Amino acid sequence: MRFSEKGGDLRKERRDRILAAVMGAVVFFMLFGFSAIDINGCRLFSEGDPCMHYLGWRFFREAPWQAKIGLMNNIHYPYSISVIFTDSIPLMAVIFKVFREILPEYFNYFGLWTLFSFVLQGYFAFKILSLYTGDRMLKFTGTLFFILTPALIKRCFWHTALTSHFLILAALLILFDKKIGKEVLRFAVLGLLCGSIHLYFLGICGMIAFFTAVDRLRREMYSPVKCMSIPIIFGVAGAFTVWILGGFDSGMNVGAPGFGDYSFNLNSFFNGNYWSRYLNLPYYDDSQVEGFSYLGLGMLAVLLISCVFILFSFLGRAGKTAGIPAEDGGKPEDSSVSVYVVLFIFSLIFAVSNNITFSQRLIFSFDISDSGPLNNLCSLFRSSGRFAWTDIYLLMTGGFFILSKAGEKFMGEKGSEGERSRRAAWIVFLLLLIYVQLSDLYPGISAKAMEIRSKEEYRNILNDSYLDELASSGKYRHMVFMDKGEFTHEELFALSFLAVDNDMTINDFEFGRQAFLNTEELAAQSAKEHPGDCIYIFSGGSGDCSNEYPELDLIEVDPFIVGT
Repeated sequence: MRFSEKGGDLRKERRDRILAAVMGAVVFFMLFGFSAIDINGCRLFSEGDPCMHYLGWRFFREAPWQAKIGLMNNIHYPYSISVIFTDSIPLMAVIFKVFREILPEYFNYFGLWTLFSFVLQGYFAFKILSLYTGDRMLKFTGTLFFILTPALIKRCFWHTALTSHFLILAALLILFDKKIGKEVLRFAVLGLLCGSIHLYFLGICGMIAFFTAVDRLRREMYSPVKCMSIPIIFGVAGAFTVWILGGFDSGMNVGAPGFGDYSFNLNSFFNGNYWSRYLNLPYYDDSQVEGFSYLGLGMLAVLLISCVFILFSFLGRAGKTAGIPAEDGGKPEDSSVSVYVVLFIFSLIFAVSNNITFSQRLIFSFDISDSGPLNNLCSLFRSSGRFAWTDIYLLMTGGFFILSKAGEKFMGEKGSEGERSRRAAWIVFLLLLIYVQLSDLYPGISAKAMEIRSKEEYRNILNDSYLDELASSGKYRHMVFMDKGEFTHEELFALSFLAVDNDMTINDFEFGRQAFLNTEELAAQSAKEHPGDCIYIFSGGSGDCSNEYPELDLIEVDPFIVGT
């Protein structure tokens, strides 16, 4: 069967997209190895935030279904809390809970999700670059840069849900591609995904949805009503997802302090923060690691070359070649470019926050605590530095687009004299860019890979068999933490593992937001009423509990005091 030239090109483009997705998988396995997708263990999730995510999934899996499908009543007993607040990727948690009866006992999906994120990162990066260049070598080079984004790799197996940068690329693809259409439907789907993966993506992609509406309005593609329905539908879809997952029924304070601390330092695009071989600068505060946005020396070189090309094009009265081509014959889309620039600025301003810093210097600071709605929005997205991720991908897309224009000019007309030698030089140049990027990022990438590969199996710190015997006896249904705030994270997670392994509830946990429920009062009341199905855990620093709770049998089980 013979294909038309157009059909053959389309088929080749689809193969290339699949190849780009496979490239993402190859990079994942080269970094972390095949053991990173082990679904039967918790080696990578036995401490810190990953342990919170894993235990959130374990408790959610064991909890009975509720009308709001994301709620679980066994991790903050007797209250119900949404799986949203353990950052356990609610979308995957709900899907796999359906099959909980046939899943292995210690099943987890976090490694699989990280692999999935790398695959879609490659896929969407290639689609974006395909909008602006037909050069396959350049598209695959750019795709590799997108996959190796330091801000993405740094999150792996730390904040697994936040490795879903493909959501940002999907939103940018809708913004960039004027031929796609159906923006309302696409952003509706994206809203559902963002709301069921991590709430920060609702804010990041919501900003992109708004500027997509502005772009379509300025270009007069749709009516004003249809244009503004793009971000509205996105927001409604996201809010619906949060509602059905029980996010509004959990008694959680949706805001949190810290806005201005977890921010973007103005040096972040060229500060490797020990990920770079050559460019490592200080932050004003260690919390600014949330705004880590290093581009890599190779990408910085792309941007420098792009700036030089624009400058020479302008000086040579060829500035039009630096514009983004329109569908109707190559005229600059000034309105779209201006929208991209304003989106970049807005994202950057929010990422910088109210504390403007450069390296270790505080340039300017202002108080927003009395600003009402603005303060509420800022407390909702307190880790504002994450909003710079949009700017990372805007810079990368713009850099490779302009580089493609420079490459076209360098290679000249197709079939011209010396084309083959110039093409060979172009390929060598792109390979050199890849080498520079990999060489620069090697310290950070190799350290991250070694960290994941060398993780040891979970080690239970509860050495006393007394607690094990109590929990496994079948007599007790609830584990009550009397002063959880005095426990270390390691102690809290060890007790939580013991509880969930024995089908027991716990009354408190380490959530992504602060609960404002009367947990401690209920614990004290329960201990005084001493029902027979509870184990009460006091920290070692609780003092003489026997005076306050004479009804309890108290035994010292280092480092706790256990009452029954």
